[in-house]
Amino acid sequence: MNSFKGFESVSWNSLDVINVQVATDKFHRLNRQARLAKFWHRLTGRSGTLVAYEQMHAQTKGITSLDRGVKVIPLESIVGSVGRAADYDRQFRPLNPALENRWINVHVLSERSGWEPITVRKIGDLYFVEDGHHRVSVARHSGWDYIEAQVYESPL
Repeated sequence: MNSFKGFESVSWNSLDVINVQVATDKFHRLNRQARLAKFWHRLTGRSGTLVAYEQMHAQTKGITSLDRGVKVIPLESIVGSVGRAADYDRQFRPLNPALENRWINVHVLSERSGWEPITVRKIGDLYFVEDGHHRVSVARHSGWDYIEAQVYESPL
C-alpha cells in the first residue's frame, strides 16, 4: 500500500504553489528581521551592512584579478557585495522589498533544479558577490554551508 495516499493527485504545479507560498513567507520574515536589525544597528551605532567591494578593492592598488575557476566556498566567508551592498544586510537578509519576486523565483528554482555558480571577487580570505546575491541569500537561509562560485581573486 502506498503510504503517500492522496499525493498521486498533486501535480507539479500544486507543489510549485506550495513552494511559492513557503518562499514568500520566508522572504517576508527575513525582510522584517533585516529592517529591525538595521534599526537596531542604527540605535547602537554598529554596522550590520555588507562590506562594499569598492572600498576593499582600493587596497589592491588596481592589480588585475586572477581567474581561480569554479570552487566550492563557505557561505560564511561571503561578507560583501560588488555594487549592491545596500540591498542586503550582513546576514544576506533582503532589505529591499523590490527583491521579493526574484528572491521567491530563485528559492523555488533551488527546490526544483538548482542553479549555476555565483560569481565572486576574493580579497584575502573574504568574498564579495558580483553576480548571485539572491542565490547567496536563499542558500544561507535554506541552511546551506557552501555554494559553488566562479572566483576572481585580487592579490593583496
